[in-house]
Order: sequence, then C-alpha cells, then structure tokens
Amino acid sequence: ELLAPALKADVGRKIVQLSLTGCRNFSDHELNVLIQSLPAELRVLRLDLGFSGLETLDMFTSTVQCLKSLVQLKLRFTGSSHFRTAAGLGVALREMESLMYLELWCAELRNS
Repeated sequence: ELLAPALKADVGRKIVQLSLTGCRNFSDHELNVLIQSLPAELRVLRLDLGFSGLETLDMFTSTVQCLKSLVQLKLRFTGSSHFRTAAGLGVALREMESLMYLELWCAELRNS
C-alpha cells in the first residue's frame, strides 16, 4: 500500500530495483498498481518476483505507456508456481521502442 505512492512521488528516479521474492500475496493486481506508479522517466527497472503469487504478465499490455522510457528491463520469476503466461509482456515489448536490454529469468515455473 505504501510503496506505490512513494514511487509515484519520486519523479526524478531513473533506476528502480525491487525484490518481492517470497511475497506470495504479491499478485497480478499489485504488479499492475506498481507499474502504474513508476516514475515517468524511469530508465532501468529490475523486479525480482520469485516465489510470488504472480500468474501472468497481462498487465504489461495496459501499462506499456508507463514503461516507454525504459532502456533496460530485468524480470525474475524463479520458483513462481502459479505463473502461467508472459504473453502480455510480448505485446508490450513491441511498443517499448527505447528498450535496449531485456533479461528474463524463468526457472522452476512448475505450472508452465
């Protein structure tokens, strides 16, 4: 609850690295809110979401406008047993024209 407003208020931030590893209650909805709260001129985003409650990356489709300034994106989903699809990220990547570097870690996804 407190993270999203803090991120939104930090308008000058260029790099955000968050580890939500092990936060089983961190779901698709929470990631959607987090992405919408990122600083507008963010250049680098790293999210460690292993062993979380994340199921999809569908929210990237609706929040791509919040990510257009990214030049580097790192996402890690190690051990996320409920994770089903990254299709939303694929759609968003086509519109992220500034993105130069993408790193995905998807190990031990039990239901994939």
